Amino acid sequence: MAKMPMRVVPRPEKHTRYVAHSQGPGSQIGGGGGHGEQTYVCGRCREIMWKSMAPDDTLISVEDDEENFIAVIRVRDIVARCKGCGAYNEMP
Repeated sequence: MAKMPMRVVPRPEKHTRYVAHSQGPGSQIGGGGGHGEQTYVCGRCREIMWKSMAPDDTLISVEDDEENFIAVIRVRDIVARCKGCGAYNEMP
């Protein structure tokens, strides 16, 4: 599986993008449940951020109290913050 560096970006303004946080060095945001063949690493320190992901994979589905689908967040729309070095990353 190829390792692809993500693009380091400035910290997004509040309420403009969803920011996902890794849990620390050696951990990753996505647990490998995606459908892609890429492993994405932090663009600064090269820590693994996502495994087996593709930009169109869904990271989060949001439902209301009655289980009606109301939103989906795709990996390509997320800014991922690396716990190892603190960099903000997005899909290349």
